[in-house]
This record gives sequence, structure tokens and C-alpha cells, in this order.
Amino acid sequence: MTADKAHGGWCDYSSPGTAGRANGDPILVENGLRMLLALRAEGVDLVPGRLDSSNKLASNTEGPFRTVTPQKLPGPPDQPSTNSNPSLIWAYSSANDHNAGFSTKSATIIKVEPMPAGTTDIDVLEAGWNYVDSGKIVIYGDIDPQQNILDKLSSMTDVIQTADADAFKNRGARRALVQDLRSVRHLIAKGHYQAGLHKLEREILPTLESCSETGKHHGKNWIRDCDLQQQLLWSLHEIIALLNIVV
Repeated sequence: MTADKAHGGWCDYSSPGTAGRANGDPILVENGLRMLLALRAEGVDLVPGRLDSSNKLASNTEGPFRTVTPQKLPGPPDQPSTNSNPSLIWAYSSANDHNAGFSTKSATIIKVEPMPAGTTDIDVLEAGWNYVDSGKIVIYGDIDPQQNILDKLSSMTDVIQTADADAFKNRGARRALVQDLRSVRHLIAKGHYQAGLHKLEREILPTLESCSETGKHHGKNWIRDCDLQQQLLWSLHEIIALLNIVV
């Protein structure tokens, strides 16, 4: 769907992505709905939150992070309860599922439940504004990323195995990469996070150096195809970031 800004910013439901859909149809999401953590709006960093003279969050300040909660019951676009414009296509109704009402502006702390035994809650009222000022966010609770890391390693292996043979520097490069990733996956599954991180950073990452501006591979890179190389690099950096949470 695209926003028709010339007519008040309403969504244009005639876009190709909505072909075959009818009003009220359920929107199925694989593995369930996800909450988004927004950093930008319209390509611009969110304005850090601040309090106005009435001790409320000032208008148009909602950063540096904001949560965006999906609607469980799809309906018309959100409207603020204070909107008094009588010409709106969809007027505000408290009966609608308003995802904005469950979203958080200037989010600083996200607690993932269930909380592990022995974990202490953070005092949000005391700690929150310090995180806004420093541009940081804390995520705590049930956030063991092990299964996510294992899934990402498996996905990388699948991508490598299904890529064209000429995408690799030589015949043994594909096999070596697959073996190295499987070795890392075995280490992670056993809980040897530091060893897995070391192997990724010191042994695998150097073989996936970024393509130059001319599109040519260089250095120790085992991948000839720059698109494949970038795809694997993105995945690898995501895995490294997750491992740095637990080491």
C-alpha cells in the first residue's frame, strides 16, 4: 500500500501488493506478528523525545526509538482521538484496533517475557530519560539468541549450497565455506559462543571481503558474485552482532 499524500495521506489500496484482497480479509504473517523498532520516519532520524510545559511528550518528538505494534484486527487507518476534522474518510472510533495506542514513543526499555529467574526489573521512571539523551535502548529478559543464530547459520549454508558454481572463486570455496559454517553452528549449539565468534571474525569474515566500487572481488575473497557476497556479509554481521550479546 502507498500513501496518497495529495489526498490527506490515505493508503491507496489499488497497489499491486493488494491485488485479490477484499475488505476484512485476514493478513497472514509467517511465524506470527512482529513488533517493529523504528529508528527513522520518511528517511529521517526520529526526533528525540522531550517534555513540554505541561510535562507531556512534546508534539513531533518520538525518538530516538519508537515501537510500532501491528494490528491484530486489521481495520481503517489510525486516527488520534483528538482529531476533530469532520471531512475524514475514516473517523476515529474507539471500537477499532488502534495499533498506535499500543505503540511507544521515545522507547528506552523493552522487557521480553517471561523473565528469567533472578532477573530484576528496571525502574523505567528513573532510568528512561538518560537513555533518550544518550540515544540508547535496553532490551532485557527472555532474549537468548541461540536459536536465532542457529537458524541464520543454516540459512547462510542453504544460500551457499544453492548458488551458481561460477559465483565462487574456485571449486573448493563453496565446500570450505559450508564446512566452516557447519563447524560454527556446532560450536554455538554446544554453547561455545566465544569460540564460534572467533571463528566467524578471524576465519570466515576475511573470505567475504566487500566488493570494490568496480564490482571486482579482491583479497582473500572466495566469492566472485558481488550480490551473493553482500547477502552473505549482511547475514554474517547480523550473527556476529547477536553473538556479542551473549559473550
